[in-house]
This record gives sequence, C-alpha cells and structure tokens, in this order.
Amino acid sequence: MSPRTSFTRYLPALAVAGALTVTACSAGAGKSSCENGRCTATATGEVNISLPDLNSSLEVQNIGSKEAVVEVGDQKATIAAGDTATVGGLSVKVVTVDGDKADFEITRAA
Repeated sequence: MSPRTSFTRYLPALAVAGALTVTACSAGAGKSSCENGRCTATATGEVNISLPDLNSSLEVQNIGSKEAVVEVGDQKATIAAGDTATVGGLSVKVVTVDGDKADFEITRAA
C-alpha cells in the first residue's frame, strides 16, 4: 500500500477527530449562586448558565476585551464591564471582564 493510499484511508477518521477537538475547545464553563432573588455568575467562554432562583438562564455568547455579549430569552445585549442592562426581564451587570472570563450580577428587572 502506498503512503498516499494509507493517508486517504485514514482521512475520514482524522477529520472526525479534528472536529471533536474543535468542539471541545469551544465549550465554556459557568457557575452561579443565588440568594434572595440575587444571583452572581462567572463565565469562561461561551456558556449557558442556569439561574434557578430567577426561573431563567443567562447565555453568554461572547466575552471581549471589555464587554460581554449575553442573551436571555430572545433578547441579546452587549454590556461593557461595569455597566448594567435589562435583558429578557433581567437586570444584568457585567462586574468584571478578564480575558475570556466575566463575572455577572443578575436580578429581576424592576
């Protein structure tokens, strides 16, 4: 068997392995804690964070150098570090942004 035939034979397996590696790298991590209707959350990368006390979830779609793009329900917002926005009935404050990590404070919007 020639080297070219051998490579061609394993190409589909290599493509699948590469796709799985990309998928694993793009997943983020998130955690939240809630008390008395106030939640704090930390996201690293793109992640969906459950907010059980608020019967909702915060989808972090992107973390930039000074802001985070979030979605709640069908509403999306770009929020700068230190700012607060109302998104999908929640008041979402981006407390800090550091690399691909962001900290949030979330409550029900007034």
